[in-house]
Amino acid sequence: MLRLRRQLKQALVLLGSILVASSCTNYSSDPYPPSTPVLLGLSPSGNTSSNIQAIQTYGNGHKIRVAAQNYEPGFQGYRLFTGTTEDAVRTADSTTGIDCGPLLQTPVLGTVYTIEVRTDSIASESTALCVVPLVLTSGNFVALRAVYFRGILDPQSTGPSSNALQVP
Repeated sequence: MLRLRRQLKQALVLLGSILVASSCTNYSSDPYPPSTPVLLGLSPSGNTSSNIQAIQTYGNGHKIRVAAQNYEPGFQGYRLFTGTTEDAVRTADSTTGIDCGPLLQTPVLGTVYTIEVRTDSIASESTALCVVPLVLTSGNFVALRAVYFRGILDPQSTGPSSNALQVP
């Protein structure tokens, strides 16, 4: 008798849970929308109205200023894409970019970060998110995408492309 009561109680709890879940409309089966990084230049040349360069040449590489916030589950880092046209870097196959090295800090809302593109892996600024081991070519374009772990069958995928800027 006690066993029957326990089974009845479990069945009622399950039925109640199903009824509550079926009446709830504030959920979605869509994947969490990834945040898109923004390269801080209003024009493809990388200059803003306040004359701040989004891509700056220094020493043996470049600094790219980026506004980033990525707190999504599975976020792993960033991938930089280069190409000869703005459209080419924004629509490039997700596997053709170069991954940023290990994250030096977690990107959160409200801060301007720097991604350094240089041949060594040593960051020169405290605001650096990471270092991309690459030499950029003047006149080419760059874009950035966030990289996510989606699951065992799809170990890495990228979010939408940032805006594209031209390397000075």
